[in-house]
Amino acid sequence: MNLYCIPYAGCSARVYDSWQQHLPDHVTVVPLELPGRGSRCTEEPIDELAALLEDLYRQLDTGTPYALFGHSYGALIAFELARLLRSEGARRPSALLVSASRAPRLPAADADSHRLSDAELVERLAALGGTPKELLENEELMEIYLPVIRADYRILGAYGTGIPGTVDCPITAFYGDADDEADLPSVEAWADYTNGPFRVERIPGDHFFLHSAERELVAAVEAACTQEGAVVTPTAAPVTFGQLSVIRDLELSAPDEQSDGNLTAVYALPAGTTAAEAEAAWSALVERHEALRTVYDRSPAEPLQIVHPFRPVHLDRVELPDGTAEAAEVLAADMAEREIRVESEHSWRAVIATHAGEPRHLVCVLHHLAVDAAACALLEKEFRTLVAGGSLGPGPVPQPVQLALAQRAQERQRRRTVEYWLKAWEGFVEEDRQAGDTSLRVRAALYSEAAMAAAVRISERLGTSVQSVVLGASALALFRLKGRERATFALVAGNRTDSRWDTLVSSMNQLAPMTVAADRGTCPEAVLRAVYQSGLERLLHGSYSLDELREQLTAAGHPNPDPLLFGCYFNFLGEIAEPPEPWSPLLDGIEWAATAWQASPGFNLRAATGSGLHLSLTASRDYLPPDLVGLYLATVEAVLAGLADGAPNTLDEIDYAPLRRVDQYPETAE
Repeated sequence: MNLYCIPYAGCSARVYDSWQQHLPDHVTVVPLELPGRGSRCTEEPIDELAALLEDLYRQLDTGTPYALFGHSYGALIAFELARLLRSEGARRPSALLVSASRAPRLPAADADSHRLSDAELVERLAALGGTPKELLENEELMEIYLPVIRADYRILGAYGTGIPGTVDCPITAFYGDADDEADLPSVEAWADYTNGPFRVERIPGDHFFLHSAERELVAAVEAACTQEGAVVTPTAAPVTFGQLSVIRDLELSAPDEQSDGNLTAVYALPAGTTAAEAEAAWSALVERHEALRTVYDRSPAEPLQIVHPFRPVHLDRVELPDGTAEAAEVLAADMAEREIRVESEHSWRAVIATHAGEPRHLVCVLHHLAVDAAACALLEKEFRTLVAGGSLGPGPVPQPVQLALAQRAQERQRRRTVEYWLKAWEGFVEEDRQAGDTSLRVRAALYSEAAMAAAVRISERLGTSVQSVVLGASALALFRLKGRERATFALVAGNRTDSRWDTLVSSMNQLAPMTVAADRGTCPEAVLRAVYQSGLERLLHGSYSLDELREQLTAAGHPNPDPLLFGCYFNFLGEIAEPPEPWSPLLDGIEWAATAWQASPGFNLRAATGSGLHLSLTASRDYLPPDLVGLYLATVEAVLAGLADGAPNTLDEIDYAPLRRVDQYPETAE
């Protein structure tokens, strides 16, 4: 772990240079130098807290376990740095170690020292005893030093009192038994500033026991880190094939598109649920599922998942303007706009949404590296069980590390799967393998109970799945509107056919592309049967190492060897569709959503079954003109209805006329 150390006012971080020799190898001392001193003596000192915190924030590597230590003034800066890390959603420090410091709500002894004249300030420093006499007596050096100490004192002078907030990590406070500046009662008040454990440790000496009792202090720091579980060895393992696909997809995305991997979830809390109960339920899920306490090292050629030990979580409260689910969903969407930095913070953020002070919803943003649709459904089910007072099944649940190791142990299966895709690659339509389409996306959706009933009847008659029937109808509608006879769809494979992974929280989705072909004289039922058989075969081969496949495609000389570069997606979300509100345009028309800029795919169709069929399409202007997006969805519905009661002999005989109102694309959506 890294032990970041912040010096006291006016001091250089070199005061910590000797600490490393007293600590074990698994603790790395990282002195944080402030501008204007030490190795940064040529820089202007900073006299404003926010700017100083931003400077220190850039020096941190939160991708590995770490603790923060600060002495005197440095302790307040370390505390504020921990608060900044929390507000940024970064991984919290394993421990906050504050030394010779009064709690933030108590006025600092040096709060007005920046107002002193140079002579008075020198006299004050001499009285404190922390500044070498040789420095105080050297006028030339003091001309350099006084602006530095005065800048620190300005920050102290502007620092407010009261309780500005808390941190989630444990706090250990060290005090000198002869320290008149920060005595025991003023140090014990730090207990109000953490939601975790708090300890006080006595060190012999005055305010500058950092010097006089260095060995005792360093030993106490090491012990405090160990007691709080800060000195740990996280579990590092290869990523799963699903995680690898998400990581490579992130690498294709622009910096401002990294938040596209965020998924939202809003769980309504039963009446009477306290914030503590909701927090305890979510904390139990974080303990149960390692994916919720994992960070990812993407720098090696083979990325790693790094699982950290469980620590109870604290969730912020956010007051909503009203207690409706819509208000909570707006909050979730706002939270999802900010990137989750998976290299340094766990793959989720969550708050308890309140109205009039009463907890109403748990609002979550989860990164696709940690969850897929099936995992999201599992988390919701388990959370609702826990807040209702129930308990989860006994025994351990499967974890992503276990899946990753199992996937790599099956060498023969891995080789066969890659060989399968090498052969399949020859049949893909190049038009649907294009990437780089950044034209504006148009988004629309519909809900149809009639289409759901029709898809069920067709699947029962043909002995196929409802999912494949919807995919087949979607392909036929696309052929109709685009004047095509072949298209390659990148199916999103859930890869949960093995019951061992039923309760795994992770991302298992991967692309399983397939080509659908049919000319105008083809029998529609033949197309649907072929889609079912081909789709099933593709999905059974949906788990593979994307890097291995890319390597083999490159070696085979394929001109477009990236397994992610597909422009036409079909994603079956499962049986999660629920009836919309009676006034919703989803029922008898088209619901348009705000447009967005994004990378490929240029055609992304999502289907969910349940009480009805819910179809949502995001299509680029270059792939499908805006006015055709709503018409396309209505055409899928019409195809299903036309095939439900005995299929026509050819595609030309299908009645493609929409069964619902199809409004023109509203320019206001832009």
